Amino acid sequence: MYEVSIRRKLILLFSSISVLLIGISIASLVYLNNSLSKLSGLLDSDMYQSSEQILSTDYQPHQAGLSNTEQLGHEFQSKKVTLFALFTILLSGLLVVIIYLGRKILTLQNEKLEEQNLYQLIGEKMSDFIILTDPNGLILYASPSHSAILGYIPQKGVPLSNYIREPEIAWAKLKSIVQGTPRTSELRMRGSEGHWVWLETKVTPVQDSGAFPAQFMLVSREITQRKQYEERLHKLAFYDHLTSIPNRAHFIMYMENLISQPPERRQEVALAMLDCDRFKQLNDTLGHLAGDEFLQLLSGELQQTVKGVGQAFRIGGDEFAVVLHRFTSPERLEEMLKRVLHLFSKSWSLQNSSDFHTSASIGVALYPQHGSTINELLHAADVAMYYSKSCGGNQSNLYNQNMEEEYVVQKNG
Repeated sequence: MYEVSIRRKLILLFSSISVLLIGISIASLVYLNNSLSKLSGLLDSDMYQSSEQILSTDYQPHQAGLSNTEQLGHEFQSKKVTLFALFTILLSGLLVVIIYLGRKILTLQNEKLEEQNLYQLIGEKMSDFIILTDPNGLILYASPSHSAILGYIPQKGVPLSNYIREPEIAWAKLKSIVQGTPRTSELRMRGSEGHWVWLETKVTPVQDSGAFPAQFMLVSREITQRKQYEERLHKLAFYDHLTSIPNRAHFIMYMENLISQPPERRQEVALAMLDCDRFKQLNDTLGHLAGDEFLQLLSGELQQTVKGVGQAFRIGGDEFAVVLHRFTSPERLEEMLKRVLHLFSKSWSLQNSSDFHTSASIGVALYPQHGSTINELLHAADVAMYYSKSCGGNQSNLYNQNMEEEYVVQKNG
């Protein structure tokens, strides 16, 4: 902006001096014309006086005319020399200034052109990805480096939101996180083959003279591989490696989120603990590989059974937990529990093995009736599950305080 201001001032000064030069030239010509007119008038007057003298006296015309004429000629010559000397000095000075200003303007133009070429070269050769948008998200510039990861260069004049996943959310987020200072965000852009590329993007507002940013500059680098690693680590930490369903750590996080809701958003939650009846017999008779296959099949079907009404988790071994929180009445909860129990009470066809029939013992605890913490709910559900198992299995029971004594006896026994 400073260089642009200097260039504008130089151009204005150049124009002013040019106008001044033209004005001085015109003024000089007018002055010269007036001088010639005065000289002509003096000559005419002198000739008239000389004629009168010749007619009235014996005045010698040759001497008088010559004297006055020479005097006027010397006076005109003196004025002319002075005028042209001043005009030459002014013209020379102005020409020097004009030449200097012209060269200065050309130098600034060449520097600007070289700077633009340098920026373009940097934008084309750098590995980062640069996008410049207006305040509404219309692309003003996109660096050619985008073609290396996206397979194309985002088009000028097209909204940036056309290239971002969940565009209305992503663009709003990008604008909202920038409050006059650069901020970094993660977003996904669509590739030419329909795939999504993760980018870590630094968003910088480019301010103008007003209170709001005139432009947004986005400088990004690809982090797809890093996000894939993070996803794998997340899966290892929160999903069971054998069955691929959420594990105990995920269960704890899920429950904490449900019971930590504010009172106006809190909902009733049912925690069902499930234990497979005769699973040890399956491992002993058909082997652990058959047991693993059964757990994989069971986990997949259990997930589908509770889909839309809750979430299933593998707590460990043949023990599962189902969290139900989208039911509107006790009857609806009982119906969902019957579906889960029915899933276990059937024959399973295992590869290279005979069919296997199993069932489940289910214990259910309600939040907040049976506990206000995860440990309290787990204890209540375990008590109810052991009660179901002690009654022969293949049934579901809701926790009540009377089950506690029998639970203690079973644990000690």
